[in-house]
Amino acid sequence: MFGIADQTFGSVDLLVNNASVTRHIPLQDLEAVTDDAWDELVNTNVKGMFYCARAAAPLMVRGGGGAIVNVGSIAGKTGRGSSLPYAVSKAAVHGLTLSLAHALAPLVRVNAIVPGAVSTRWWAGREEQMRKLAPSTLLASISSPEDIARAIRFALEQEAMTGQLVTVDSGQTL
Repeated sequence: MFGIADQTFGSVDLLVNNASVTRHIPLQDLEAVTDDAWDELVNTNVKGMFYCARAAAPLMVRGGGGAIVNVGSIAGKTGRGSSLPYAVSKAAVHGLTLSLAHALAPLVRVNAIVPGAVSTRWWAGREEQMRKLAPSTLLASISSPEDIARAIRFALEQEAMTGQLVTVDSGQTL
């Protein structure tokens, strides 16, 4: 994938690691957490981001520098979310961000955007739960995909920032 991007565009300057999956398993139901769930979430949410960063970084260095933004989740900060493996995988994304910032400095900046609830298809069938959650955030709203996109753009453009986990959650975790 990165070879094709490099051939087509002549370089790779920016990477947004946004691939992610989840499984809805009640947090207290440890018996329902299968090896398949762990493997799917860790492989996609953590290993996938690592392999993309590893493939992109040499191209960024060759071009004089670049930026990577990983998309984490407040589940990785709070330990709560759609499932235990999801929260753990997002905590690992946060750790990966910090480690990559050290490993790739000074030419490649690495940050993470850490969304709270975002009004996406993930909420399909749970719209009532989302409506109940919104008033409990400090801003009394759920973030939009555009809110997260603007934060990602900021992190990509900010040349004096690396190794940061920037929470965008309407005050949900405060």
